[in-house]
Amino acid sequence: MQKDKEEERIDFSKLSIQEITKHFEGREARIGKNSGFEPATKIDPDHIKTWVYLMSKSFREYQFNMVETCLFHNTLVCLPTGLGKTFVAANVILNYYNWFPDGKIFFLAPTRPLVNQQKAAVECLKGIDPNDILELTGSVRPKKREELYREKRLFFMTPQTIDNDLENKLMDPTKIVLIIFGKTFD
Repeated sequence: MQKDKEEERIDFSKLSIQEITKHFEGREARIGKNSGFEPATKIDPDHIKTWVYLMSKSFREYQFNMVETCLFHNTLVCLPTGLGKTFVAANVILNYYNWFPDGKIFFLAPTRPLVNQQKAAVECLKGIDPNDILELTGSVRPKKREELYREKRLFFMTPQTIDNDLENKLMDPTKIVLIIFGKTFD
């Protein structure tokens, strides 16, 4: 029996970046059944061909390897304090920001002070329009949050806020291309 084309799954982990690029070049992902790799938002065909690694004061190979893995696989990064989890996240955010010009990126942290800290770390990145960055809390009226979800691209918030907003259909979940969970446990 021949598989329906819609049902066909591609194992991207076995493809080179050139083959992945060719697969996505010049097309928008479908809304509907989704492999998890294809967001239902526009892909920038020029940016998707490459990825960027920000250089910090010193090159650390383990951070480079983590960034590369995070870009192409669902990943849990566990490092002691001060070894670069936020740096890894910033690199991943910058690439997804460029690859998906209409995509929504969320950085979730369990407390508002951590939300502020992560936002401050990412705000200084060159290559991300500061007007696209927003810290969003449940204290903002739902109607206003709904408007902000349409206007902005990079959100810093607690998991409770996004959970409530998804439940209340204040945003289009098909626009989400990246979610980073910061400090998931102590």
